[in-house]
Amino acid sequence: AGAMYAENQSCLNDGNEQCGFVYSSMEQSSFTAPIEGTSDGCSPPHYSTSLGFTVGFYHSHGIYDPSLGVGNDIFSNQTPDDPGGDIPFANMWGLPLSVATPGGNVIIYYPAKQCQQYFWGTPITISGYTPPMC
Repeated sequence: AGAMYAENQSCLNDGNEQCGFVYSSMEQSSFTAPIEGTSDGCSPPHYSTSLGFTVGFYHSHGIYDPSLGVGNDIFSNQTPDDPGGDIPFANMWGLPLSVATPGGNVIIYYPAKQCQQYFWGTPITISGYTPPMC
């Protein structure tokens, strides 16, 4: 839900990436309001723990840019030789990351299992590589 809300906010603003955190407190989960995304501003240590425990984070990919090809509609780093992007960021923090994309995909990546699940949309294969599905 947070990722879908972030994608909506991206479209309402200037098309920038939006991000936020998923937290759990007293057996309830929710998400923070999205902010304009940067890898620094969306890192778990910058999140106020007064709301509860950080259990994941989310972001949008902003407005669709055809020059990015399918890369704008999936997690960044979908190929084994890509050194940066969403998947390494999630692996670094060890927390699930969900993303909503301009083409309508809603995806969550689970670092502990090294797999992803599509909640909306369809998996995309790039150069013969399809990331592991949960």
